[in-house]
Amino acid sequence: MTTTVPSPVHAPATTEPDLSGFTLMHRALRSGTRMLAEAVDGIARDDACDRSRQRGIVEFACAVLTEVRAHLEREDAALYRLVVVSADEWADLAPLSADHVELERLLQLAWAALPVFARCASTGAPLLAPVLTELAARLEAHLAAEEAIVFARIRAHVTGAELERCRTRLRAGTSTSRLLFLAPWLADQCHPAELRHVLAAADARSRLLLSLGQKRYAARRDAVLGA
Repeated sequence: MTTTVPSPVHAPATTEPDLSGFTLMHRALRSGTRMLAEAVDGIARDDACDRSRQRGIVEFACAVLTEVRAHLEREDAALYRLVVVSADEWADLAPLSADHVELERLLQLAWAALPVFARCASTGAPLLAPVLTELAARLEAHLAAEEAIVFARIRAHVTGAELERCRTRLRAGTSTSRLLFLAPWLADQCHPAELRHVLAAADARSRLLLSLGQKRYAARRDAVLGA
C-alpha cells in the first residue's frame, strides 16, 4: 500500500523573484549545444576544419559540456528544492528527473567521442555529431519543460530573497576558470540593451572576469562558427 503525503499549502511569494539570470543561462545552454551540433555535423559532411578550428571546437565543447552537467547536477537540484517539499510534488517532477538520466547518458557519449575528434576531426566528427544533435534537442525540451513547470512554481511560491540565496550558493561553487568562460558566454547571449542592464547589475569581479575572458571566448566561438 502506498502512503500519499498530502501537499502543503504554499504561502504566496511576498516579493517577485528575478529569474532573468537563470533564463539567460538556459539561453546560453541552448545556443552552445546547438552551435556545436551544427558545426560538428558540418565537418562530418566535409566542411573545412583546420587544426586551429579543431582545437577551438574541442575547447568550446569541453566548456559547454561542463556547464550542461553542472546544470543537471547543481542548478536543477537547487531550483527543485525551492518548490518541492512533498512526495507528491517530487512525483510531479518525475519526467524532468527522467530527462536527467537520458541527458547524462548523452553527455557520457559526447565526452567519449570528443577525444577522437581532438585526434582526427574527419574520424571523430561522424561519431560526435549525432550525439551533440540529440543532446541539443533533448536539452531544449528539458529546459522548456523546466521553465513551464519549475519557473512557474518559483514565481508563485518563492520570494526574491529565497531565490537570491539559492543563486549565491550556486555562484559560490563555481571555479574562476569556469567563470572566465561563463561571463563572456552569457554576455554573448544578450542584445545591447540587455547587456547594458546586466553589466550595470554585475559586481566588479564579474566585470573583471568578463574582460579577462572575452578574447579567448571569442576565439573559441569563432572557431565553432568557422569564422
